[in-house]
Amino acid sequence: GEAEAAGGVAGAGAPAVAAGDGAAVARADAEPVERSSLDDFRGFGRRHAWPAALLAIFLLSLAGIPPLAGFWGKYYLFQAGIDAGLAWLVVVAVISSVISAFFYLRVIAVMFLDEPAGAAAPVSRSRALGLALAIAGVLTVAIGLAPQVLVSAAEAAGRILG
Repeated sequence: GEAEAAGGVAGAGAPAVAAGDGAAVARADAEPVERSSLDDFRGFGRRHAWPAALLAIFLLSLAGIPPLAGFWGKYYLFQAGIDAGLAWLVVVAVISSVISAFFYLRVIAVMFLDEPAGAAAPVSRSRALGLALAIAGVLTVAIGLAPQVLVSAAEAAGRILG
């Protein structure tokens, strides 16, 4: 059923989310730039609107906000936990999701609402990176809007594989 398909939805959405999460910020010389401080993201949305918008989509998806892929991944995962009689674990997971959402929303707020701090780190102009991020962004939204396509595919694969 749908609970068994949870792995398919979560598994299909996760690469799209993960691909965008860390890749949105890179130096022009293609060396990755580690972003470990919230200050590093101040004003990022004002300087680099498209990469910041994509990062916001990926963070909202990780938070499980509908209509993005992460929402359905969490929904099916939580449903599978309830179906397996692990309601206590689902409660812990929901609480953890709410806590993590505050962290993700804080990064988004800093990117778009705060003034830029210091010199801007250049964003990669790689066409391949841009294409990968665009595809990941589109998939993150598309899976969120039409999860049944993946659920049906996961169910069919489950029947085939036994």
